[in-house]
Amino acid sequence: MKLSIKTWLLAFGILCSQHVLAKPHKKVSEVQLSAFPASAKAALNLIRPKWTPGYKAIGCFKEFGGWVQQIDLNDDGNHDYIVKIKSNKGNGFFGIVSNRNRFDAYLIYESDNIDQEGMKLLKRGQHTNNDDGSLIAINQPTVMIGPCGTSAEYYNWNGSGFSSF
Repeated sequence: MKLSIKTWLLAFGILCSQHVLAKPHKKVSEVQLSAFPASAKAALNLIRPKWTPGYKAIGCFKEFGGWVQQIDLNDDGNHDYIVKIKSNKGNGFFGIVSNRNRFDAYLIYESDNIDQEGMKLLKRGQHTNNDDGSLIAINQPTVMIGPCGTSAEYYNWNGSGFSSF
């Protein structure tokens, strides 16, 4: 059986547009998805079935990229997750919070323009700049969400969901 050069190159993942050599994006997503715990996926499936990851936003700085980030939101010593997803029931950012031996999923922010929005996690003790240039001290784990290149909203876990400030 003879293979064309294009088929051979595609089989080895080295043919990309604009003459850039890179592995296909799908491989990266499979690794990220496999690192996301099954019990956290199940919690998200309850409120957003048939979701897919919302990958790095167009035009965002690197620190606002990614579709899943890990942080301890409720100070129980377990990993909690913030995810950016697409779904036929609506796109958005969700918090998946550990609750003893299970996870619960909560909507943080519904998005009509998810491909141009990103998120960044801030840990307790960090500082960030407000729109007017003043410093904001972060007193608890915080999620920044917003359109790339503009102001972001800040969200905190309040014990039963997320509140903006």
